[in-house]
Amino acid sequence: MIRTLRVTRASAVKARTQAFNTLWGVMIGAPSPLRDELVILTKRSLVNRAYDFAPRLRILWHSPANPNDYSWPASRPPYET
Repeated sequence: MIRTLRVTRASAVKARTQAFNTLWGVMIGAPSPLRDELVILTKRSLVNRAYDFAPRLRILWHSPANPNDYSWPASRPPYET
């Protein structure tokens, strides 16, 4: 049981590191004005900023009352700063 949890945790840490390294690589390849603005951010702030850049298609609300009614959320879900 404990071994499974440790392996799972190690895998999650590795995946998080890979995701951040990919984000950092994309940021380094960004146009200079944007890169200069992003390079000073902390890891958490950079991830939150990238989340803001993502298209709004990631969340599409479905109304159970009306199965044919799809609408955009009023705002994105809250995150820690």
